Amino acid sequence: MILAVALLVSLAGCERIDEKPSRVEPAHEIVPARETLSVVPREIPLIQTGGRELPQTGNLAFGEVNYRYFIYDSETQEAGMVWKKGDKSYRSLNRVRKELGKKLLFATNGGMYMEDGAPLGLYIEEGREMRPLITKTKGYGNFYLQPNGVFYLKENGQPGLSVTAKFDPREIKFATQSGPMLLSGGKMNLNFTEGSTHTHIRSGVGITPEGQAVFVISDQLVNFYDFARFFQEEFACRDALYLDGFVSRMYLRDLPPLEMGGDFGAIIVITEKDSPNS
Repeated sequence: MILAVALLVSLAGCERIDEKPSRVEPAHEIVPARETLSVVPREIPLIQTGGRELPQTGNLAFGEVNYRYFIYDSETQEAGMVWKKGDKSYRSLNRVRKELGKKLLFATNGGMYMEDGAPLGLYIEEGREMRPLITKTKGYGNFYLQPNGVFYLKENGQPGLSVTAKFDPREIKFATQSGPMLLSGGKMNLNFTEGSTHTHIRSGVGITPEGQAVFVISDQLVNFYDFARFFQEEFACRDALYLDGFVSRMYLRDLPPLEMGGDFGAIIVITEKDSPNS
């Protein structure tokens, strides 16, 4: 069965059927039920992004798809990544939320992973490389669809994206590798096809002209081409990276109901900064 799917992909020559190591998704998936938690809505601050003012977290419709998003503000927030505590992987948003409590504003799976929960490709946490950069350009699955790339956070909290071939590990505090790049230098990935029928729930991260990281998840099935266009047209991103597909979850504290659950490797987290008097 896997051999037959791989053959169809090679003949298509455009987008590959979404795949994670030892896991092949159907071309049109049945979206699994989301575990959620209801909370009282809070007032959401407005932020300048992509040349306009938007709530820091919210919903945006683009075409026939609704997207939820979160804009990371390094002035008032702290971003990081977690994989495991001691020898035990976090794996779910539930455990991360219990660990970080009310300070947690946002959490999402940070890229693809192996069967044992280990991140696929580069993973840096608190300046320590815990998984090496994968530089080979051929392999089965979206991770190897070129160019792939790295989402990173510098020591000062500034976010960024780099294609794998140009990644510079100096002064990097956190990093996770994934693929493919949706946008690179303002150009859409040439592997994407307008009108492609390979549609899935998708999550990704882009860098706005203001230097913010905007995290996005689709609520309906969408192809790569339209997902990339969303970053390009709604947030004026020149660079954006695909994180993962139907397994993705996104915890947004100020956008109930809160999405929980999941079974992940690396998890990207954003918390409130401690006040000087705390």
